[in-house]
Amino acid sequence: MGLRVIVVGIPGVGKTSVVNGFLQLAEEQRKKALSVTYGSVMLEIARNEGFKGDRDMLRKLPLSVQKHLQKRAAEKLVEMSGKYDALIIDTHAIIRAGKGLYLVGLPYSILNTLKPDSILVVVAEPEEIARRRMSDTTRVRDSLSLDEIRKEVEMTISTAFTIGILTGASIGIVENHEGRLGDASQYMFDIIFGGVS
Repeated sequence: MGLRVIVVGIPGVGKTSVVNGFLQLAEEQRKKALSVTYGSVMLEIARNEGFKGDRDMLRKLPLSVQKHLQKRAAEKLVEMSGKYDALIIDTHAIIRAGKGLYLVGLPYSILNTLKPDSILVVVAEPEEIARRRMSDTTRVRDSLSLDEIRKEVEMTISTAFTIGILTGASIGIVENHEGRLGDASQYMFDIIFGGVS
């Protein structure tokens, strides 16, 4: 069975870009790796159940529906993981579900199904995240102050360590600063495939 690695970070941190760089490195090193965006798996399941919106609309659904979709997605990901050296699960540790309301992206019931080997948190400075959010016209992003962004990064790190406590998964912090994407992807590769000591 391959490694199940959960990669988290708040919207705009560059998580998917870091993961894509990791996948390129894995291919170059002949490692069989796949990245699956948790929200896309949830969306596929939701659409099969009649949902008409896009991925950004999933977080606007009632919490009970979101939890149902999370569970179904986890079951599907576990089935997939045996085919790869590393299955990367690209997701969020926390999800803003309304003003002042957050949903834990990976509640215990989901973690108990996924049984991750590692949790990697992609981080950046709040100013970097704000710039990335403003320049990304392909996604619908909440407008947050730098203090709110900082708070969400801190909550994500705290949640990742809680996941580690609950599951025994190792925790890694991957810094994705402007102009250093290649370094972030390489560090992620080294963490996953044992090059970090």
